[in-house]
Amino acid sequence: MKLSACLSTVVMASAAFAETHYYNWTAAWSNLNVDGVKERPVITCNGEFPWPQIRLTKGDRVVIDLHNDLGDENTSLHFHGLFQHNQSRQDGVPMLTQCEIPPGYSYTYNFTVDDQVGSFWYHSHSKGQYMDVS
Repeated sequence: MKLSACLSTVVMASAAFAETHYYNWTAAWSNLNVDGVKERPVITCNGEFPWPQIRLTKGDRVVIDLHNDLGDENTSLHFHGLFQHNQSRQDGVPMLTQCEIPPGYSYTYNFTVDDQVGSFWYHSHSKGQYMDVS
């Protein structure tokens, strides 16, 4: 079975008022034609691929409830390049900063982006979920 990524971007800018952004996501398999060639199994977020973009402002808080509905695979989310000062459990690297999310379970990522701006991306570090390998 081919794997695809929990992959998207986090775009941030600077502003005066911080907000909290809530997301309720389910990682699951769907058969989609993502490359225009043929339908195949890909990992989706709430049935959609690619995964959603997160738009933040400096100082914003992010709360993502991620439910794993991948059958027999663990999953995780790593927010690539974002410093997780005093919140390393939110970094999403399996067996380094967090345990993977087992099938049928959920994990809440809850962190504040204090002092960074720019474009970043998120993805899974669980097995081949790092990128779309088809």
